[in-house]
Amino acid sequence: MDNPQFFKVEQFASKYPAFTPSSLRWLLFNRANNGLDAAVIQLGRRVLIDEAAFVAWLRDHRQAAA
Repeated sequence: MDNPQFFKVEQFASKYPAFTPSSLRWLLFNRANNGLDAAVIQLGRRVLIDEAAFVAWLRDHRQAAA
């Protein structure tokens, strides 16, 4: 993707209402164990979600669970 999109938790939840801010925070808190760390950029206390990487992780996760 030429123009990566990064979102704060609340912004991401607004764009993707299937995820509540609480569920996203839980996924992000456990990102080292669930493999989501590749889709997260942390700048100090600010956590940003890389939209393309998150969607790719979600697709991979769905296929692994099936």
